[in-house]
Amino acid sequence: MKKTTIILMILNILILSLYSGGKKEVFPEDFTLNITALNGPTGIGMIHLFENNPELGEGVTTHYNVALAPKALVGELAKGSVDMAVLPANMPALLYAKNLGYQVAAVTGLGVLYVVSTDHSIKTLDDLKGRTVYNAAKGATPDFLSRFLLRGAGINSEEDLYMDFSYSHADLAKAVIGGLVDTAILPEPFVSMVTEKSDASVVIDLQEVWMEQQQSEDSYPMSVLVIKEDIIEAYPLLVKTFLNEYEKSINMVNEHQSESAVLVPQHGFTLTAEITEKAIPRINLKYIDGIECKTLLDDYYAVLYGLDPKIIGGSIPGEDLYYLEK
Repeated sequence: MKKTTIILMILNILILSLYSGGKKEVFPEDFTLNITALNGPTGIGMIHLFENNPELGEGVTTHYNVALAPKALVGELAKGSVDMAVLPANMPALLYAKNLGYQVAAVTGLGVLYVVSTDHSIKTLDDLKGRTVYNAAKGATPDFLSRFLLRGAGINSEEDLYMDFSYSHADLAKAVIGGLVDTAILPEPFVSMVTEKSDASVVIDLQEVWMEQQQSEDSYPMSVLVIKEDIIEAYPLLVKTFLNEYEKSINMVNEHQSESAVLVPQHGFTLTAEITEKAIPRINLKYIDGIECKTLLDDYYAVLYGLDPKIIGGSIPGEDLYYLEK
């Protein structure tokens, strides 16, 4: 009886070992993963992966890269030369429309848009009526989201105020610092640059406006992780390991902001440690996967589709855009 019990215990241990990490994936010789983050707040959550380069499987080599501009990264994704990438939240829908073979594995950050002004009497969107408000990148996230939120507050962005798109993000930040612009809509890290070097301050947190209007506990998704479908299908344990490490990296950034900020300029990002540290509390890094990730993005894509279908490639993506761990 005792022997039978011992044998059963050993069998149970072997079975548990097989399904809880004992199982190994075999990789081709010289197997290399190319993982890319965008320069700026989108990529900061990955900084401890850059720094520690955690092992993802026996014989797997990982190369972490920084893309300085979204267009350059899109070109690499179109060629299939990137295996995993962190992107602005609308870009996976564009990749899906072109059938480029990537799936969304997680949301990795929420909204980073703020109204900054030297006029501290501004408290709500209603206070922007009759003013000139400077924005950047017409047709991009700051443009269409600010229009959507103004509309939600009963404000016509073309009649009730004047939205000026004369500057790029960097030039708009310089214009606020130089006193040429008093009120602007900016994302981090430009917000921290402006508040550090001028009398302007954050007067409206557009993430809070979104949550109030949408009656949501989270703001809109800003950054997402995409992974090649071929990698997901062939190496599910590698993918699971990477996602766990990425979540740890995001948690480390949020919990150890000063130490994390120091690493950022050391790995190819153009942000200084000082600005990064000031920006981290407002870049809203958060790891969300599974059904919650899908729901968050589905709702966001419905909003973007209602504003202009071209923003997401002409249609709302299907369920096969998402990687949902089996």
